[in-house]
Amino acid sequence: MKFGCKSLLAAGTAAVLTLSLSAPALAAETNGIAVQLDGANVVFTDAVPEVLNQRTFLPFRAVFEAMGAKVDWSGNTVTAVRGDTKVTMTAGSTSATVQEGESSRTVTMDVAPYQKNNRTYVPVRFAAEAFGCNVGWDQASQTVLILDPENLIGDATFEIMNAAMAGQEKPTSNQEMEGDFTIRMDMGEDGKYDMTGTVSGVSSQTAADMTMTMDLSALADSMTAADLGVTEAQAAAMKDYLSDVLKDASFEMRMDMAKGTCYFNVPVLAEFLAEQGVTENTWYSLDLSSYGLAGLTAAQTVTMESMLDQMLTGTLDNAAVAQSLASTARMYVGLFQDAAFTRSGDTYTATYEGAQDGAAMKTTTVIRMNGDKLKDISMDMTMTAAGTTMAYDITASTAKVDMTMNMTEPTTGMTMDLTYTMNLSDTNKAPQTSLPAGAQEVALEEVMAQLMGGMTPVAP
Repeated sequence: MKFGCKSLLAAGTAAVLTLSLSAPALAAETNGIAVQLDGANVVFTDAVPEVLNQRTFLPFRAVFEAMGAKVDWSGNTVTAVRGDTKVTMTAGSTSATVQEGESSRTVTMDVAPYQKNNRTYVPVRFAAEAFGCNVGWDQASQTVLILDPENLIGDATFEIMNAAMAGQEKPTSNQEMEGDFTIRMDMGEDGKYDMTGTVSGVSSQTAADMTMTMDLSALADSMTAADLGVTEAQAAAMKDYLSDVLKDASFEMRMDMAKGTCYFNVPVLAEFLAEQGVTENTWYSLDLSSYGLAGLTAAQTVTMESMLDQMLTGTLDNAAVAQSLASTARMYVGLFQDAAFTRSGDTYTATYEGAQDGAAMKTTTVIRMNGDKLKDISMDMTMTAAGTTMAYDITASTAKVDMTMNMTEPTTGMTMDLTYTMNLSDTNKAPQTSLPAGAQEVALEEVMAQLMGGMTPVAP
């Protein structure tokens, strides 16, 4: 798994997912069922979604107009047109017609549209899928989830990024990763603190394992009695305890892109979450297919179109994830479409300014080619929200990754600087991808669902 374009894209995706998943998903517009289209809730004014026979129905006009379709009706028959696609349904009938250009087909739906209070209600799954949308359901928030690739991507093309990814040196053997990082925090009057760590691991064309060891004892040194919620007399002992716990913190990850699995373990959490059943053998699992990241390999030629397709067509069952996927797709289009780049010789530069999940974002991406071969790719990214600024500078080639990050919080005057370097070399070692013996697996999606609160599922 060489670290070039794909590693930079993965880093950008991770930053966006982290930002968006840490924020609450959009609240429902009603006390009943909500509909999220491309990350935003659809507003229903005079008619709201309903559940009938374990299926979700939406007011015809509201849902199709939200997808940019022109609607019409005549008696019991309703019609929606978007581009060269025309969908026709009749209340009380499970037979629908989908016309695409000169081609027309009849589709049998499992439930029929119906009329109520002079409004026509249509089954949401068929209505959205007829226009090429991906439909899912978040049972915790009672939200229908719809991603519309045509709306999110539009007419964007990605020939420059595709050429850069195709021009990467393809790995012929597994890679051993060795790196280190330093975090320097300036707390103003409370002092300056350094934290250090190392990164090691092995990657193949489809998998990777990585272990990170960290000395975070400086965090304990920076805490006050008020921070710890103890008296001044108790603070010294508590800080000594935390310093000892954090001096040898570690993080381990095992990932298999072909299978779409990712596991990670943070033993230090057992010291703080033991009452919740967390032990040193607790491993959190993440379904990569939910983020459109499954099935990728380092050897295959990946295109931006295929990445976006995987991202937007996977299973949808979490409103926060769906919202993040829509935001990430928009960001990729803004950052990497051909229209964003200017060329000078074999160097391509793109500058993007916009908002991402409530944060103002500015990026500069530089691709340097040597003919049809990629030399390196770099990205400078700055995000600002509520006065706090985070800046990333990442440069990736097939043999090395360099990253710096700076965060400034003006209210307290705190600053944090991170420097990270990783080198890669050929190895005969193979990555560990399975859970170790005795591991206690906890699905991260379940943890998120529990935080949001469970509710009775209804099929869309």
